[in-house]
Amino acid sequence: MKVIRIKPTRNHGLNAPINIYQVLSWIVNLFNIIISSLILIPTMNLPSKIIYTILYSTTQIISIIYAYRATICDPTDPLLLSYREKVKRGERPEAVSYQAFCTICNCNVSLKAKHCGQCNRCVDNFDHHCKWLNNCIGQKNYHLFTQLIAILEINMLTITAFGLTQLCEYYVNYDEYVDKVSDISSSINPKSFLILTFIVTIEAAIIAFLTAHLLALHVWLKMKGMTTFEYILSRRNKKQKLTQVGDAKDTTVNIGDHEISYNYTEPPKTPLHEKKSFPEIITEEQYAGGEEIDISKLHTVLSPTFSHNTERTTENVFN
Repeated sequence: MKVIRIKPTRNHGLNAPINIYQVLSWIVNLFNIIISSLILIPTMNLPSKIIYTILYSTTQIISIIYAYRATICDPTDPLLLSYREKVKRGERPEAVSYQAFCTICNCNVSLKAKHCGQCNRCVDNFDHHCKWLNNCIGQKNYHLFTQLIAILEINMLTITAFGLTQLCEYYVNYDEYVDKVSDISSSINPKSFLILTFIVTIEAAIIAFLTAHLLALHVWLKMKGMTTFEYILSRRNKKQKLTQVGDAKDTTVNIGDHEISYNYTEPPKTPLHEKKSFPEIITEEQYAGGEEIDISKLHTVLSPTFSHNTERTTENVFN
């Protein structure tokens, strides 16, 4: 008997496990807020203080809002969500025509839906899996993602520009700079302020450069009418011949450490709901304790957050 453990589905970016890159983004943002509030702003002249406070505060607040909305958004394919709701209520899936069928979710999906191995779900109009948000970017949150990187670019350029100004201020008007530091605390060494200003400026400049590259890529992809996933496939297609989407073979593509499966356009010969052995009902409580399930009896799972197909190999599904 072959026994497996079911991998849970991530509905949004705050579902466990939290990605290390996601935590790193929180730390960097917190660091920038602290340095801006305690180091940069206090050492600026009045006009610079006003301009920087308005620009930085506005872009920082907006970026946090966009990041949160893009993270908690569930970009799962609507057909898959509808299927899970019916299974949850104990209803048989109806015999309907569909564009594509995911052999992992065992469900009808949209033609441009892709299965993310990291989140274990099909995403409508899949673009890519963002490790910084710990979530897939698809139809529902793509506009939030692009707005996020645009406002983040302005935020990082603001820090970089004013950080460079303060570094110049240290050497050009040293006495005035020291007086401003002394007003904050007489026990603080001005060089400590200089070092922290240098660190936050370099960090912001690097992020601004990378974000600009990412933003330019998505502008170009938008003009071409392509997704990031399709772009990666087109590049790989120049080096090797990819299996056709309509082939009756398993087709997967690895983006980093995330396995993505692009779905079949041809329906299976026997639809899932017409199989003689109708999916056995398995409650979610069985998964809570990590109960082992007999794969020979498992077709689908009675849960809105778990699904599996026996036609796929264990290695492909659960890596």
